Amino acid sequence: MPSEPTFPWDTLRLLQAVTKAANEASTVDDAMHKALSAVCAAFAWPVGHYYHRSEGDPAQLVPAPVWHLDDGARFDAFRRVSDALCLRLGQGLPGRVAATGRPAWINDLGADENFPRARWAAEAGLVAGFGFPVLVGAEVVGVLEFFSSSAVAAEPQLVEVMNQVGTQLGRVVERSRAARALADSEERMRLIVETASDAFVGMDSCGVIVDWNSAAEALFGWSRAEAIGARLADTIIPVRYRAAHDQGLARFLDTGEAVVFGQRLELQALHRNGHEVPMELSIWPVRVSTGVRFNAFVHDISDRRRAQAATERFQIAFDDAPIGMVLTDVAGRFLQANRAYCEMLGYGEDELSAMTFADITPDDELAASMEQFERLLAGEMRSYRIEKRYVHADGHLVWVLLSVSGVPAPGGGIAYVIGQIEDISERKEFEAKLARQALHDPLTGLPNRLLLMDRLRQAIWRAERDATSLALMFVDLDHFKQVNDSLGHEAGDRVLSSIAQRLVACLRPADTAARLGGDEFVILCERVDEQETRALTSRVTAAVDAPSVVGAHQVAITASVGVVMSGPAPADAEALLREADAAMYRAKAAGKGRSEIVEG
Repeated sequence: MPSEPTFPWDTLRLLQAVTKAANEASTVDDAMHKALSAVCAAFAWPVGHYYHRSEGDPAQLVPAPVWHLDDGARFDAFRRVSDALCLRLGQGLPGRVAATGRPAWINDLGADENFPRARWAAEAGLVAGFGFPVLVGAEVVGVLEFFSSSAVAAEPQLVEVMNQVGTQLGRVVERSRAARALADSEERMRLIVETASDAFVGMDSCGVIVDWNSAAEALFGWSRAEAIGARLADTIIPVRYRAAHDQGLARFLDTGEAVVFGQRLELQALHRNGHEVPMELSIWPVRVSTGVRFNAFVHDISDRRRAQAATERFQIAFDDAPIGMVLTDVAGRFLQANRAYCEMLGYGEDELSAMTFADITPDDELAASMEQFERLLAGEMRSYRIEKRYVHADGHLVWVLLSVSGVPAPGGGIAYVIGQIEDISERKEFEAKLARQALHDPLTGLPNRLLLMDRLRQAIWRAERDATSLALMFVDLDHFKQVNDSLGHEAGDRVLSSIAQRLVACLRPADTAARLGGDEFVILCERVDEQETRALTSRVTAAVDAPSVVGAHQVAITASVGVVMSGPAPADAEALLREADAAMYRAKAAGKGRSEIVEG
């Protein structure tokens, strides 16, 4: 029996220690290490460890080099195995916690079939395990796992304390993410500003220049070192506009209102040598810790060469863009496509020039694509963004994110259309994989409990609507544990997979075979009477009874089957499953290898 929990530290003291670690830690790993030490000290657990979510694969948990070990030598082998073990969602103790977002207990590590490190835990004298999630909102970003040399009861107070600890540590991860995002954002902004073709000027609330990029140096003749710290009015604003500039700045600081924001203004600016430059100005305010900052992009609209350079820059950006770019006419005929577009779809630019976008759109998507395109031409929208498929030159389909904009004609309407595509095939494949993983058992590929219950609820609705019956079979393999004990879990997994395939083969196409876990399967059959149900049950038991060959061994397995048939009264999915389960246990109690059919 699990022992009653004891708490060497009180709850408040532990939470204070974790909160202090969360606030003072310089890194996420530092915070987790301090928290592990505090929790292990509080509950006299000898081993604590941290797993975090993989950035490259959110469905994978990666071991962090963050440990608390009371005895390094004793637990060295367990630590080394853990440090080399990445886990998928639902796999092992951390995988279970990450998949559900809830704490998980294992009171007997050696008896748990879903604990890959059982052998090394036993060698280290570890008996029980406990894991809880580190949360950022509802997202599980990591899992802290602890191990004890004796069984520990899942005491509600302990679970609540651990939930609080997980929330506190989640804030450390959230701060780390925010800091990294801020640094990345600032770096990107600085790069954008410095490489922008237009002049970028920043001014504080006193009218002093605080930012000045290389384009501003070229446009106005002042170096960055000369401009920073100088008053904007004394550098680039002509004398006749300086009073209006100062008044507008004072009015904004007093009322928060300014007519220049959100507009593109054409004004005159002053060059260092005294001549004026016609410019187009876009200005916006930014709240910073010291008050208000005003940023502006300034474009010289008088220099024809700059306009020509802009056209050249566009052409270079078009040709060398890492995403696919294409120009079409209003009939959808390709006028120009860049290298990325051609490589993505496998066509040469000459081939595309004889085609329209309809020629590379699958038939079942063509109507929707044409509707969007026609709405753009009709002026109902300026642009649109959709996910769709294109037909590659070799015939396979490519998922893309398509952004389409119309370029206005001088006399009105659309002159031509510009499209951008990004290949999202890998993301779509990953999304489909995640959806399948969420609804199917990873070992057998059969529907899991979540998908089964959804299908069962729909089947109940159809049965009540059509006044038909359904049968729900709960199949439990007899003495399956002996297979794992004698031949190992890998052999047991092969047996389970083989039986799953046989179950599917003996059922009707519309029937559902699902695996709930371990050696438990559930079969859903719609539109059956008692005679058909008995025949199906016989086929299921025969399919299981057939010997399984594992290597040089022949394994004989039988099944205890409980069957519930829905009656005329409204049924509940969970209730039917419980009744089928109970019928299975009665069949097993009667001697195993038997079946029992009841009416729900």
